[in-house]
Amino acid sequence: MDRSAFTAPGGLAALLGLALLTGLATLPAGADWLVTRQGGRVEIRGAWEVKGKLVVFRTLDGTLSSLRTSEVDFEASRKATEEAPRARAAAAAAKQPPGKKPSVLVLTDKDVRHVEETSAAPADAASEAAGEGEGEGEGDDLTVATWERASDPGAGHVVITGTLRNAAASSTATGILLLVSLYDESGQQTGAAEAVLTATALPAGQQSGFRAEFPGVFSFSRIEFAP
Repeated sequence: MDRSAFTAPGGLAALLGLALLTGLATLPAGADWLVTRQGGRVEIRGAWEVKGKLVVFRTLDGTLSSLRTSEVDFEASRKATEEAPRARAAAAAAKQPPGKKPSVLVLTDKDVRHVEETSAAPADAASEAAGEGEGEGEGDDLTVATWERASDPGAGHVVITGTLRNAAASSTATGILLLVSLYDESGQQTGAAEAVLTATALPAGQQSGFRAEFPGVFSFSRIEFAP
């Protein structure tokens, strides 16, 4: 077979240059490589074929070409062909944009709730609540929930009994006093007495019984309570 029928014009150097130019334009996934004994590399389309003293192949643009078998390093060509897919995969991976790094939460000392701080807070809050509760509830929070008139079994004078309630939401009433006053039809006060309580301190929502006696008073038209 006449080598001139297949080799690209200009000899081996021209063939390598042509292979390089066409390789830049087209990179088929199944291309093979020919490596010359001088170290040149030619990427070809498909597999090469030995015909006598020639290695026949097609360049990437489809041109039929050939090299002398004495010019080809067959072992190096085989290795280059085997390594080509891995090289292409590595090149493709290198072109991929870097993956987005996961966000990292950065905590400073201000972001961390310390044990001593959190444990002290409830104690302080409890102390404040206790301080606020003492002595409160002695005004509008104390109301007479129920009352009724009775008569002393012996003398027959007026006796008032009932319940006093602490209507506060959270505070405890201490040092409780309840004054009961009686009035006649003309509005004249006919008697006043401090009630006796069953409890002198009332937590929120709790009740205490009371009793007030009015010796010498046997009737009344109006009653007033002053907690």
